[in-house]
Order: sequence, then C-alpha cells, then structure tokens
Amino acid sequence: TPPLVLARVEIGTAPPEGREGIFEYLLRLNATSLVHGAYGLDGDRIVLQAALEMENLDYNELEAVIAEFELAIGQQVPKIRAHATGYKA
Repeated sequence: TPPLVLARVEIGTAPPEGREGIFEYLLRLNATSLVHGAYGLDGDRIVLQAALEMENLDYNELEAVIAEFELAIGQQVPKIRAHATGYKA
C-alpha cells in the first residue's frame, strides 16, 4: 500500500435514534456533492475524509480537497447537524 495523506474533519455525533434519515442524507451528499472526499462513520462520529496517494500528490490535488472541505463545512455541515437533531436548516 502506498503512503497516504489523510484529510479528515469530525462533523459531530450521529443521533442514537432515527439514524436512517441522516445516513440517507449523507449518502446522497456523497453521490451528488462530493468529488474528492466522502462522509462516513467512525464509531458514532460523523466524519468527512479524503485520502490522497502521497507518491503523486501535487499542490492542485491538495488544494482541491481543502476547497471541497471548506465548501462542505460552510454549506453542508449546518444541514447535516439539522438532520441529526431533527430540525430543518
């Protein structure tokens, strides 16, 4: 396995009940709004992460991941948190 650079942001905790709605929302975001990264679960924590191969990593690739994370944090995370708490954003 080649060395990887991991970019990761913890979004929050998945709700203990009624999780299907938030999980479906995250899957839809993965399919429609993200190119370089993906939402996932680490235990009960919702995370946004991307993995880049270090061997061929260039500045533009890293910059694209950072830009995507910035956009996701600004636009998607408030809606994710609203889904997790049951409120509409």
